[in-house]
Amino acid sequence: MGLVKAVLRGVVVDLDGTLRIPPTLDLRALKATVASRVYSSPKEAELALQAVERAGRSNKWALPGAAELCSFIDSKKLRRGMITRSSTRDAENFEAEELAVGSRFSPILGNEASAMKPSPQPLLRVCETWGVNPGEVLMVGDSAKDDVACGKSAGAMTCLVDPLFRYKIDELPLHQRPDFKVHSLHELKALIDDMCV
Repeated sequence: MGLVKAVLRGVVVDLDGTLRIPPTLDLRALKATVASRVYSSPKEAELALQAVERAGRSNKWALPGAAELCSFIDSKKLRRGMITRSSTRDAENFEAEELAVGSRFSPILGNEASAMKPSPQPLLRVCETWGVNPGEVLMVGDSAKDDVACGKSAGAMTCLVDPLFRYKIDELPLHQRPDFKVHSLHELKALIDDMCV
C-alpha cells in the first residue's frame, strides 16, 4: 500500500486489541485458533504465534510498544485521541496505570457516546474538537469492520493493526480496506514517522 500524501495533524486509536490486550482474551483459545490457520508463509505463521506468546508472558495489559508509540506521537507534536467500546473511565485508568506517559489522550470517547464505531460520528467529533479536517487524521485500530470503516466513512486516513495476520486486505469490502496495514505498534511508529516527513 502506498503512502498517502497528506498533512498529518493527529492520530486516533482504538484501545482493546490495538493498545491493550483485551481483558477478556482467552490465550489458550487464541493460540489454538492461530495454530489452525493457514498462512501465506512459515514466517507469517511464526510471527503470529510469537504475538500470542508475548501476550501470554506479559504481566501488563499494554501491548508491546504502546507507551513508546504514545511518546513518539507526542514528540512529533501530533494530537492524540481515542475511540473505544470500553468505558471512558476504563480507558483513562489504563492510560494512567499502564502507559504513564507525559500527555494524555484528548479526547477519549468511550461507550457512553451516543454513536459508536463503525459510525463516523465519534471520529468527526474528535476532528471538530481538534479543529482539523478528517483527511488530516490517521484512524488506527485492529478491526476492519469497526475502526477502519469508521475512519473511511469520516474521510480519515486509516491503518489496520493486524499482529495475528487475520486480514487479507484484498478480500475486505472497500469500506473496510485500510490505507495502511501494520503487524505491530513498532511498525505503526515507523509509518507515522514516514507520514511526518
